[in-house]
Amino acid sequence: MILKEAVGFFKQHAAEALVLGCTELSLLGRGDFCDGMLLFDSTEILARALIREATC
Repeated sequence: MILKEAVGFFKQHAAEALVLGCTELSLLGRGDFCDGMLLFDSTEILARALIREATC
């Protein structure tokens, strides 16, 4: 899988986190490709912020 290879590349180069910004990669499933790295999913962050603002 190309995505798993990309994650491996970043891990080899000492990346500590992945940012899924403006992508649909989060639809693939969190645990399937992040390989233990910290993950920031902009879609999830935005959804949580919208819910928080709507319920306040």
